[in-house]
Amino acid sequence: AKTEPSVRVKTKITEKKIVIKSKPAKLPEGVNKNEYATVVLSVRETAMIDEINILRRDPKAYIPFVESYLKLHRSNNEMQTAGKELIRQLKDLSALPALTLNPVMYSAAKQFGLSLKEADEIEHSELPYFENLSLGHANVRDAIMDLLVDDDIADRGHRRNLLNGTISKIAVYEVPGALQGYHHCFIQVFK
Repeated sequence: AKTEPSVRVKTKITEKKIVIKSKPAKLPEGVNKNEYATVVLSVRETAMIDEINILRRDPKAYIPFVESYLKLHRSNNEMQTAGKELIRQLKDLSALPALTLNPVMYSAAKQFGLSLKEADEIEHSELPYFENLSLGHANVRDAIMDLLVDDDIADRGHRRNLLNGTISKIAVYEVPGALQGYHHCFIQVFK
């Protein structure tokens, strides 16, 4: 099993992007040092990570956001049922560890996202990470809410990924343009 190197991360906020420069403490054998040079996150990718950490840091405090979201979708019975289930879960959930950006995972998510764009396909990857795909939500919180309520997935797999207490790493990549007519397509990967 490959282990990832520990990474020191510096963050510099620019006008339109968040620039993450990473220096591995020690490169794994056979890894190109250029893979670790610079990871550039968009403001929206950074906002998505921040929103996930807001949820994880205080699940109970996120309940009013869920309630507001459900009010907008009153006529959707499946969403109401899944949303009430989510609220019960958040009430019982203790704070979860914040997730930190992993540059290697980001590079993998970006590469996968660009391959989806090229093929104009929507599918899950075979990356060795937990993964969520979010499609068509211009607002970052709405994208998170859709995955968190997860009313169209019986096993609530997207929700389980977001609320998984054993993960500590994350990467989020927003695919440019559209995939099969959906704009604002995010790939979230967790480890």
